[in-house]
Amino acid sequence: MYELFVLGELMDRPMHGYLLHHILSRIIGPVRQVSWGVLYPLIQRLEKEKFIQMSGKDGNRKVYCITEAGKEQFFRLMDEKTTYNSDTKDYFDIKFANLHHVSKEQQEQVYEDYREYLGYLQEHYDLGMQIVKKIPVTSEKERKSIQRTLHHRAHFVSSEISWLENQLSELQDEEESEDKK
Repeated sequence: MYELFVLGELMDRPMHGYLLHHILSRIIGPVRQVSWGVLYPLIQRLEKEKFIQMSGKDGNRKVYCITEAGKEQFFRLMDEKTTYNSDTKDYFDIKFANLHHVSKEQQEQVYEDYREYLGYLQEHYDLGMQIVKKIPVTSEKERKSIQRTLHHRAHFVSSEISWLENQLSELQDEEESEDKK
């Protein structure tokens, strides 16, 4: 996930690690922070693998830029199917932040992959609601609390699906507008 972020940011312009850390912190939010102990070893690995290279200094800070091999790796990662785990939402957010680097078809594929993920979550919560209704040992108070939580999570998924439909509609509008030119 962080590899895609670093490569994507360097697709825009050369940067130093401090700026990469600052931008990533904004993307993944205030409660989930990437540590320097993760970011700097990643930068060193990417440099060793020749995906990035130092392009100069800004004061005492090393400035990095992406290499051709790094650009190829970036596009591979953007095309890669996302596995579902606790980082999946952040991974998609990083992909969304880098859509301007890929074709309309690739953008659409990222959105469709996200739709699959949301469908997976939706199925999970729907099944959970069915199971909770049938559990005989659960008290009614506990059942209502569990259902409230599942409903809340399902509401989040519905909201994300609505956002996704808007993004796909905007993408379609852009394509139609370009076709008319």
